[in-house]
Amino acid sequence: MASITKKILEGAFLTSTQKILTIVLGAFGAILVLQALGTRQYGFVVLAVSIINIFNVFLDLGIGNVVVSDIAGDSGENNLKRIKKLIHDYFGFQITAGIILSLIVFVFSFFSQKYYGSEIASLVRIASVIIFLNGLRNVLITVFYGFSKFGFLALFYFLESLAKFLAVFFLIVIFNGGMVSVMLTYLLSPFFAIIIMLPFYFAARLPLRNIEAVKENALFDLIKTHGKFQILARPLHNTLDPFRYWIIQYFAGVEAVAVFQVALKFFGYLSQIVFSIETPLLSVVSEELRRDKQIVKKLFERISKYFTWIAVLSMIISFILTPIFFHMFFQEKYDASIPLIYWFLFSFVIGGVSVLMRPLLFALKAQKELLKADFLSAIITYPFASYLTYLYGPVGFAIPIGAYLTFIFRFRYLKKIEPIFVINFYSFFKWDKEDYFLIKRIFCGFINKIYKT
Repeated sequence: MASITKKILEGAFLTSTQKILTIVLGAFGAILVLQALGTRQYGFVVLAVSIINIFNVFLDLGIGNVVVSDIAGDSGENNLKRIKKLIHDYFGFQITAGIILSLIVFVFSFFSQKYYGSEIASLVRIASVIIFLNGLRNVLITVFYGFSKFGFLALFYFLESLAKFLAVFFLIVIFNGGMVSVMLTYLLSPFFAIIIMLPFYFAARLPLRNIEAVKENALFDLIKTHGKFQILARPLHNTLDPFRYWIIQYFAGVEAVAVFQVALKFFGYLSQIVFSIETPLLSVVSEELRRDKQIVKKLFERISKYFTWIAVLSMIISFILTPIFFHMFFQEKYDASIPLIYWFLFSFVIGGVSVLMRPLLFALKAQKELLKADFLSAIITYPFASYLTYLYGPVGFAIPIGAYLTFIFRFRYLKKIEPIFVINFYSFFKWDKEDYFLIKRIFCGFINKIYKT
């Protein structure tokens, strides 16, 4: 238990530090962009980025996290032969898919030029290059994540954010760029991060250097078993999530898209800070579940309790500070985003349990149950949210109906698959000696990390 706690704390510390730095850079970069562009221009950039997100569905097919979970699980069993073949297969898949999808989007840019003009076509062409880079990016992240190289992972994300901020500063502030320049910042960000982190990628793979890979197609075997359900789940998220913007645009206009995106991005920053522990959990839980299920059960109970209270406290603080932040940086330009953020924040109530439920279901290879939960949630949420958007504007998609439905369905499936992981919510209001010991250990661990840093 102590070694797992230490690994998770180290990963959480590195992740939270990286995310705070990333959020600071991202927030200042976003402020510069929002001040330079009008709401209509920014809305077009958001729609162009949504094209990337839609095509990313077919780039990764959702199996990246399944590969991470399998790499971590095989590490727990020291099955290095399968790990090497799995990485090799995944790399080939990402390069091939990246080339094909980039060409499709590039051809589509000529049609967009005919109907929307050269500037919009430029946004689409830049998007086509970004899609290819995302394939390489997926490979690096998957390897870092699967081998629990949280330091490398944190450095990669930080370099992406730093590159994007510098690009925004020079292209937007110094050279007074417009929509195309903003889109270029999305391209330069992964490009420089990939170039710098390539040596770290090969360093992470050093344990596999003299290992002979298995002969069978490891990626195909993964897809045939539990991976195929994640392939179906990924389009559900990556198609429906960007589709929200088009629904909002249809019922409320391009300006409403910008208002919704600002609220969603701000809420995303808050979530990344509060739930930074989720990053190390996917690989650590997958690895440790192969060794001792009872320890993982104990870990699940404790982390769920602590992060539920952390999330609730964070929600209350965010309710108070959000208007102050927006009036300080945007005056009244994006005041309409504040009520949307309040609605988003209500999902924090269940966030403490949800933060570990998904990694646990991945470790149990319960992708089928994850797909069922997400699908049932989506078919209920999207028609209802669309109708609310028709009546009240973008607030329809800010109300966390989907988050609560997904939580309920996942909890039911977890109870069915592994009843030992079912939580007694009354225990959240009880504290024992071990709670005080772990809290002290967590606090001292973070203090020591900060001191060493």
